[in-house]
Amino acid sequence: MVELRHLKINLVLFAPCLSYEVGCGASSLTMKENAQKTMLRLLATKPISYNPELAKMLGSVKAGVLMSQLLYWWEKGSNPEWVYKTVDEMYSETGLTKKEQATAIRKCVEKGVLGVKLKGIPAKRHFKILERLVELAQEYKNA
Repeated sequence: MVELRHLKINLVLFAPCLSYEVGCGASSLTMKENAQKTMLRLLATKPISYNPELAKMLGSVKAGVLMSQLLYWWEKGSNPEWVYKTVDEMYSETGLTKKEQATAIRKCVEKGVLGVKLKGIPAKRHFKILERLVELAQEYKNA
C-alpha cells in the first residue's frame, strides 16, 4: 500500500496505475511522477463550470456552485424550463452534501433567482431558474 497522507487521497485506489520501480532510463517514471499523472487524469474527468460572479451575486460560493450547475443543465432536459436533480446527482456533480445543497437552495430562493417544486411519487426536486437572476446580474454589474 502506498500512502501520501499530506494529499489526503488513498492511493490504494490507484494501485493498478502505479509503478513500483524507479527506473534509470529517460522513459521510466518514478512512483511519485506516475502517481501525480494518475491523480491529474482522475481529477480531470468530471470538471464543472463555475462562475465566481454568481457566488458574489448570491453571497455564497456554494450557492454559486449550485446555480452554475443548474445553468449548465438548463434547457437540456425534456422540460426546458425545469431541471430535475436528485441530491445524489448534485453531490456527484458538485461535491455539495445534502445539507450544503439545502443551504445553497435556500439562499437562491431567498434571492428570488430559483424556484423549487417537488413532483411525483416519490417526490423529486425540480428547479426553475427565474428571471430575477438576470435582474440581479444587471444590478451587480452596475454597482
